[in-house]
Amino acid sequence: MLIRCLRSIVLVFVLTAQLLSQQVLTGIAVRTNSLRTITATINDLVFLPDSITIFAGDSVRFSLASIHDAVEVSEATWLANGNTSNGGFQVPFGGGLVVPASLGVGVHYYVCTPHAASGMKGRIFVTSATGVLDVHIITPTDFQLFQNYPNPFNPSTTVAYQLSSSAMVIIAVYNPIGQLVRVLYVGEAPPGRHTIVWNSKDYTGRTVESGVYFYRLQAGSFTATRKLILLR
Repeated sequence: MLIRCLRSIVLVFVLTAQLLSQQVLTGIAVRTNSLRTITATINDLVFLPDSITIFAGDSVRFSLASIHDAVEVSEATWLANGNTSNGGFQVPFGGGLVVPASLGVGVHYYVCTPHAASGMKGRIFVTSATGVLDVHIITPTDFQLFQNYPNPFNPSTTVAYQLSSSAMVIIAVYNPIGQLVRVLYVGEAPPGRHTIVWNSKDYTGRTVESGVYFYRLQAGSFTATRKLILLR
């Protein structure tokens, strides 16, 4: 009788261990691949969002107006606002899907070929399944607001800034008498270099007149202001 009871206890332990093992093994693969979406309308020369982070195995759908495409370029071409393909993914005008095979671990730089010179571009950061990005990114040592480009411009221009640490950021455009024209961005931003496009419209959506304007960056306790010129 005692031996039979011991055998039953051992059997329970074995079955419990097997069940726990299956649960643990199942828990390792709970993550499923996802689909992220990037959009661009016919009225704005900007990808939204212009920077995303995904995992290897994820896909990215570009939902674009008929005047926009998305072509992968080298980092040097991206920084120069060029549009020469590096042989990577190419999304046709109107949008399309970029599959995981075209999105290896690292940073993928892309532009809209007709509007690259106006700063219409973005980045896709692809991390491994463990969440480690296999690329070396240099963190700036200070906060800085760069001169917009092109300047003078018509109708859109790109404003670039860099952060040495995460900060609450406000970027806004003002007219010469200090009146607010449009807030370009409000929110938390990570360290690194960032860009945002102003399409020469005010906060009501109306196109502003030619002239001199000022754009201001406030990031934490840091503030900086620069001048830009709209010529039609």
